[in-house]
Amino acid sequence: MSAATIRQRPLGQRPEVSVVIVHWNTPQLLRACVLSLRDGLRGVASEIIVVDNGSASDSRPPLWPAPGLQVIHLDENRGFAAAANRGAALARGGTVLFVNSDVELSAHCVGRLVRALAADTRLGAVAAAARDHHDHDSDPSMQFLTPLNHAAGLLGLPGRAARRPRRADRRGRPAHVAGRTVPVRDVPWARASTLLVRRDVFLSIGGFDEGFFFYEEDEDLCWRMRRRGYRIGVVDSVRVRDVGGASAALAGDWPAVELYRGQLRFVRRRFGRGGEALYRMSVSVALAAKLTLGRARREQVLALKSLWTLPRGLSTKAV
Repeated sequence: MSAATIRQRPLGQRPEVSVVIVHWNTPQLLRACVLSLRDGLRGVASEIIVVDNGSASDSRPPLWPAPGLQVIHLDENRGFAAAANRGAALARGGTVLFVNSDVELSAHCVGRLVRALAADTRLGAVAAAARDHHDHDSDPSMQFLTPLNHAAGLLGLPGRAARRPRRADRRGRPAHVAGRTVPVRDVPWARASTLLVRRDVFLSIGGFDEGFFFYEEDEDLCWRMRRRGYRIGVVDSVRVRDVGGASAALAGDWPAVELYRGQLRFVRRRFGRGGEALYRMSVSVALAAKLTLGRARREQVLALKSLWTLPRGLSTKAV
C-alpha cells in the first residue's frame, strides 16, 4: 500500500510528546481537535501527526499552518490499529499521546498527563477522564473482557458481573510530581481516545495488534502492557471533551460486526478455544433475550446473525 506523507514546518527540537490522531471522514471534528491542542499542549515540546485513514476526497484533512504538524494520507482504511502504528512509527517523542479526532483537549492537560506518567516508572500508560456530548462524566476505564461479562452488560447486570467499574473502585493513588501529588487511579485498562503511552514500552510490545480493525485494540494493548508488569492509570483531574463514536456513526453496519470480531479475538487470546465458545454462547443468549423482549437495536440483531459466522481460531499470538 502506498501513502503520501505531507510535512509542515517540523520542529527543530526533539519533542517531549508526539500526538497521533487517526482520522476518517470527520474533518470538522478533526479541526476542532487540532485547534484544542494549542491550549492542551501549552508548556510541552510536541509534534502532531495526523493519519488520514483513507477518507473520501472531500473529507480529507486540510493543511493547517501549524508548527510541527504532519499529515499522512493512507490510500485505504486499514483500521485504527494499523493507522495508529503508522503514526507512532514516525513519532520522535519519548511519549505518544493517542487522541481520537472527536476529542477536544482542555488547557494544559497534556503536561499534567506527562508529569503523572513520569512520576511512576511502573505506569505504562495514563488516560484522561472525559465528559461526553451531554456534559456527563465518561469513565475511560473498563474491566477486562471475559467470556461472560459482555453478556452480563447486555442484560444490564450490575457490579463486577459487567465490565464497567463501580463507583467504589474509582479511587486514585497519589503520584508525587515536583513536590505535590497527582491522583492517578489504577485501572485494568483504558480506552485509547486520549491515552498517553511510553513510546519505548509501546514499541517493545509491538504496538497495537493490527489484527484488530476497529475495536478492542486498546484493551489488548493495555493487557499486554500489564503482562510486562506495567500499570495503567486514569488521571481524573484531567478532563477532555469526548463526543465518542463519530466515525462509527458514519460507517453503517460494519462497526457492530467488528466489535464482536475484536472481542472474539481478545477472548480467544486470553482464554483459548473454550473461552471463545463460551463467549459466543453467552452473548448469543443475551442478544436473543433482548430481541425477544423487543429491546435489541438493529446493529445488535446484525451482530447476532454474524456472531456464529465469524471465523473461529483467530490468531492469538501475544507479545
